[in-house]
Amino acid sequence: MTTQLKNKIRYAKEPNNPALLSIWLTQNEGLCLTYNTEKQWQAYLDSVQLLLETYADTMNPAHWRATCLDHLTRPLSCLQRIANSPQRQRELQKLLIDINRLSHYFSPNFNQQDI
Repeated sequence: MTTQLKNKIRYAKEPNNPALLSIWLTQNEGLCLTYNTEKQWQAYLDSVQLLLETYADTMNPAHWRATCLDHLTRPLSCLQRIANSPQRQRELQKLLIDINRLSHYFSPNFNQQDI
């Protein structure tokens, strides 16, 4: 996964190109197929973190932030698939609660004209 692509996403360098997110997530999922479960878990957490950081950055355009929030489902579903222990399930549940709080915190800042 290229650092350049991650930077384009994180700093909304191409905010009118939502395909970047799909390309990046597809690359990440392909790489994860070669990883053990522990490394997969961390890679998907890193993906979630990047998307959340991008979403929470109010300097990014609102439509880009919303798109990043929408794309959280892909790495989250991968995490759910590999959460095969009670500890992992608790970690995932805590992450979902954190995402819920964060999305509610920032959602009032969206201006409907910007989306």
